[in-house]
Amino acid sequence: YNLEGYSADDKTKCSSYSNLLAEKFKAELPSDCETKLTNCAVDGQTSEELLNEVNSGKFDKELEEADCVIVSIGGNDLLHALWDTLKEAGISNSKKPSAGELLKLATKFGTLKDQLEENLKLFDTNLASVAKAIRSKTEGEVIFQTLYDPFESFTMVPGISKISKEKIASLNEIIKIHAGDPLSKYTVCDVAPSFVGKANELTRIKSIDIHPTEEGHRVIFEQLDKVADVMLRNPGSTAVVEGHADKRQTSKRNYNITLSQKRAQSVSRYLQDKGIGADRIKAIGYGFDHPKAANDPVSGNLANRRVEVYIDGVKTGKVNYVNPGE
Repeated sequence: YNLEGYSADDKTKCSSYSNLLAEKFKAELPSDCETKLTNCAVDGQTSEELLNEVNSGKFDKELEEADCVIVSIGGNDLLHALWDTLKEAGISNSKKPSAGELLKLATKFGTLKDQLEENLKLFDTNLASVAKAIRSKTEGEVIFQTLYDPFESFTMVPGISKISKEKIASLNEIIKIHAGDPLSKYTVCDVAPSFVGKANELTRIKSIDIHPTEEGHRVIFEQLDKVADVMLRNPGSTAVVEGHADKRQTSKRNYNITLSQKRAQSVSRYLQDKGIGADRIKAIGYGFDHPKAANDPVSGNLANRRVEVYIDGVKTGKVNYVNPGE
């Protein structure tokens, strides 16, 4: 939206992240490999509207044929409510708002917060249903994006950036949590951090427009490309996270089993926060049963206080090792 070459009837002639992805995959894949991008996005669509369209069967053919499905949803559930409140207060251009407009807006803050909380509850329900419905219609990899915050540096209206930061963080947490739902099984592409501190350059917020600039679309493309590349190269890959402890003269077995399990679960939660579905990760605590080096009876051995992550299903066959040093 608002990119040069964009048209609601033809979305293929602008530098959107979806078109950038299509160009890259077409260039990298063999010439005899048919590459097709279907852009089903609808400008201004909420999670409820997307759910209704998925359930209607509108995208059944595209979902059945897809090797990878990328979903961006949630922005309109939140950002449009913020935007509508600004418009109702008369703030609809790049000029500094008057004292009267700011006063009018201040009276709406309480209602706005309540509305955003209701929208988040509805989004929570809708997202779970959308993800489940998409997963039931495709065997391809499914990726959901987190939402960037265009209002982070929006100083024109005091208080808006704080509200936006809080609610968008809640929305992104919902996206990450549902990645672990057994019937959803999607991966999260965490786009949001790439926009932190750069909203003025990567969005059109200076022109009172929440959409990404061309550079913003390129940043989203780069993040999606990384995730899609791994997921498409390694479909169905799983990870076993092993926690280990060292052994001292006073060490107790049950305590160290619990300690090593907590270490494994900590890394498991980190991976889940990065968008890896909980169903693809298994955390195990082995206590001090599998040392990598000899233990000192007094001080143990730091090398044995570790977490090892074994990836199964990765084509390179490599084993990744993580040592948090504690």
